[in-house]
Amino acid sequence: MSAFQAIIGTRTGDRHTREGEENQDFACYALLPDNQGVIAAVSDGAGSAAKAAQGSRAAATAAVGKAIDTASRQGDSIDLQEIVLHGIEAAREALEAKAQGEDSSLEDYHATLIVAGLSATHAAVAHIGDGASIAKVGGKYKMMTIPARGLYPNETFFVTIEDYQAMVATNETCDADEVILFTDGVQDELIDFKGKKPRSEAVESAAATTEEPLHADDEQLDQDHNQLKQDGDTAGPLRTDTYPRLREWLEAREGTHRDDATLLIMYRLERQP
Repeated sequence: MSAFQAIIGTRTGDRHTREGEENQDFACYALLPDNQGVIAAVSDGAGSAAKAAQGSRAAATAAVGKAIDTASRQGDSIDLQEIVLHGIEAAREALEAKAQGEDSSLEDYHATLIVAGLSATHAAVAHIGDGASIAKVGGKYKMMTIPARGLYPNETFFVTIEDYQAMVATNETCDADEVILFTDGVQDELIDFKGKKPRSEAVESAAATTEEPLHADDEQLDQDHNQLKQDGDTAGPLRTDTYPRLREWLEAREGTHRDDATLLIMYRLERQP
């Protein structure tokens, strides 16, 4: 059994459900070989973007695919910060190629993006836009990255903007047991904005769903992987299956129903109860 794992939970916002629109969030992850760790990404397509769902999917899958490729080239001594930054760059390149191939504007694929890695010794995050990330270190949760805000209400930044590299926030920490990534649809539940810290009770209740991780069967996973390859986003060993207990957690939180809400938890198995 791998020393690392991840689970994904997502729910479509009530307005999108009523109007028959698809979820504009997307999350995926991949385990590094030889129990080195796990790489993951969470992306949120902008509501104003014409191809928001395509943008988030392409961004997240390209990011993890490139991160895994970078890790494999680094060998036994991986640099997680370099890996996640390469993921951000790959997402931008993938979206540029997608826009050109479909004769669309890059703005049609506006998406936020969080790319993170967890290894036996480190955790690292690269992040552009809203949503946030939290790490558990020494038994306590702390913010890794916070939602980026522009000058106007609800304004944020996307991996598709011209000067995206200047808007990328990074952070890393040693000896993390968990890293939690999430879109803005769940950030009010997990962040105490007044205190500038995680809402410990809510984060702990979400993380408790990792106690007995379950995954879709191998046949479904193969279908997911084949679809990703057909879409041309990446050929990496990605997993996109969702975990029922984490979706149930999202359903039970009143603050996660307005917008699409996606939560990804990566963690070390040997430190689970």
